[in-house]
Formats: sequence, structure tokens, C-alpha cells
Amino acid sequence: MKNEHFSDSDAVILLDSYENLEYKHKASIINLYRAPREIFVDPEPAAAYLTENLGESAANTVRRSFNSDQLGYVLSALKSCGVRAITYLDDEYPSELRDYPIYPLVLYAIGNIGLLKAKRKFAIVGSRKTLPFALKTAEAVSRELSENGVVIVTGSALGGDRSAITGALKSGNVISVLANGSDRLYPESNRSLIEEVMKKGLVISEYPPKTPPAAWRFPVRNRIIAALGDGLLVVSGDTDSGTRYTAKYAEAYSKRIYAFPYSIGETSGAICNLLIKLGKASLVENAEDVALGEGIILSEKKLPELTERERELLAAIDGKITIDELCVRTGKKAFEIIPVLSMLEIKGAVSKEGGNAYVALIKL
Repeated sequence: MKNEHFSDSDAVILLDSYENLEYKHKASIINLYRAPREIFVDPEPAAAYLTENLGESAANTVRRSFNSDQLGYVLSALKSCGVRAITYLDDEYPSELRDYPIYPLVLYAIGNIGLLKAKRKFAIVGSRKTLPFALKTAEAVSRELSENGVVIVTGSALGGDRSAITGALKSGNVISVLANGSDRLYPESNRSLIEEVMKKGLVISEYPPKTPPAAWRFPVRNRIIAALGDGLLVVSGDTDSGTRYTAKYAEAYSKRIYAFPYSIGETSGAICNLLIKLGKASLVENAEDVALGEGIILSEKKLPELTERERELLAAIDGKITIDELCVRTGKKAFEIIPVLSMLEIKGAVSKEGGNAYVALIKL
């Protein structure tokens, strides 16, 4: 077998296709050779390594199937799924990932791969249990940043991730990172949204098609989100949520972290308050706060047209506040306030929370 028929990327793609072979073994095998394509010519060093670490059966698999026929099968399967395999050796591979340990050997991509090389990328993550005000604010932040040329990087879950995707989808400046194969979309309730990202933005995974979701893959996936973003906004999460892993990776990678503030005792935002309290995250309330920290210049945003009564009431909303508290603060009756709050909500200026409370989404 002549190695000039194969590229180094071919070898990496084929090696990565062995689903029962852990990352550490794949990386170790690559390091045995001067160039990955040499595995095609002489698979014995790889086989010897596998015999020692995994047994003769694994070694025989490589001996038997590291050839042009198996490569053709793998490449054909990827093509049939509409998946582009980008290895760490390819020009399209993002340099941000190469800078950190345990970078994916292959990114399996569907969509606009040019987004991987965008000059400005920003990560936004949040848990499935996210309060309405945080969902709306995250969507607004994502929309404004993406409309100003920033590519939003996020996951694929309900809650904060979904808001980040929804905000950026119109611009197409969005990358959704999966923790499973691109044909095993999870959760199923987000399938149509992720399929829209495939058409308008980019969906990537370090796992080849047909890889099912597994709990351990989600925190591992989060290192990619943290690495790709110039900074990270934590929208929500309790102290045990997956967002804490993304924040830990971002901290380890020396990325600036931002977080929404939450009321005392609100568990869905506990990780946000903790990060702020420990000085690991900057408190932000809108896209302007993020842009200031990241040195991003935003185009002038047109605020919704408000009546004088709406402006007065909006100015009185500081943090999370109930209708009764607003009555005390403004000296008005509930029947006077409620219609104005409803109009402010329609105009996207406030968000209604539980307990008949409201929060402001814009500043005057």
C-alpha cells in the first residue's frame, strides 16, 4: 500500500471512526508515527500499542480495516449524512482549539464552516431551567452581538442554549456544539431548531454520526464551547448544572466570564451569583455590558417607542419587583399599573416573572 494515495487527514478520520477506541488511545497511536498517513503503510506500531493496552482483538481490527476500502466506506457514510470532517491538520480547523489540551482530532460539521474562522466569537450557555427574564435577556444579547458580526457559540439544550440560538439565528452567526452525532439530535424537542442552525449557521460535534447522547459527553463537550468563545456569558444554572463545567473551562483558558445577576435564594441562577461573588465573572444585564468588556463596538440600537407613562414606570423598575412594590414606589394603584406593564411587556421592555413580579430588559 503506497502512502501517497492517502493524506494525513484521511488517516485521522479513519482512526477517529473506531467508536470503541478512546481519545487517549487514538492520540497515542498518532504520536507513534512521523505522519498519520504512515499508519496505512505500516499498521504494526498501532497494532502493537493496542495489543498491549486493549488486547489482540483491537489490534486485529486495525490490521484488518486500516485500508482504502474502510476509508472509502467511512467517507461515503459521512457524505450521505451531509457531514464535513475537519481534522486538526486542516486549514479550516479553528486555531482556538489547537491552543488547548485534548483538542478534538476531528470536527464533524454541517453548515457554514467559515464561521469557525470568524474573527469574533462569543459563548453563551445556560441550563434547561432558566427564568423567563434570563431567557429573554439572553436572546436579546445574542441577537445584538450576532447582528454586529459576532458569532455566538452555544450548545443545543432547552433553556439558555435555545435562547442563544434563537437570538442569533436570523443573522446566521451561530455555532451549536453537540455532545452526540449530528443525526442523533438531542433533545428531540429542539430538533427543528438545530436543523435550522444547520441551514443558516453551523452545527459541529467531535463525535461522528450515529454516536448517541450520553451524560458524560456533555461536560466534555463544554470545553469546545469555552475554547471557541473569546468570552463566556453564563445565563443560568444551579451549582450542579453543566454550565459550571463550561465556566471552569473558560476560567482555565483565561477567558473573561460574564453572568446575569439573580435574586438571593434563586437556585436557577445560583452558579451565576457564585461566579460573581467569587470575582470570577462580571455582572452584566445587557449586550452593552458584554460589548464593553469585550471591546465590541455595537451599532446604535433603536429603543422601542414608549409613552411618558411607560417611561416613568420602566424607570421605577430596579431589579425584580412586584406590582404591590411598584404601587408603593410610584404611588399609583394596581389597576393603573397593570395595563402599562402589559404594554411594556409587549414592547420587549420588561419580562414577567413568577410571583406577579417584573424585571426590566432595557435601560433608558
